[in-house]
Amino acid sequence: MSSSGIGQRQIETFMAVLGVPALHSSSMKASENEMASHMQSVAEETCTEALMEEVQLINKEKGYCNMTKIKLRPKFT
Repeated sequence: MSSSGIGQRQIETFMAVLGVPALHSSSMKASENEMASHMQSVAEETCTEALMEEVQLINKEKGYCNMTKIKLRPKFT
């Protein structure tokens, strides 16, 4: 549900179609909060990896070889 545009009603309907019993809204919110920090961590990690790959490609293109001329320090808030 986190940032997906799907609310509790839609989840309940989807689960009903699957034959899964519905969860209480507080249980759904607790699960969402628990997953949110993990999702944030993965997003930060993958963005950092993508930035570093981009830096390596730029360095290679500019002929800097194995030196890190461009340094990025991403900040996530």
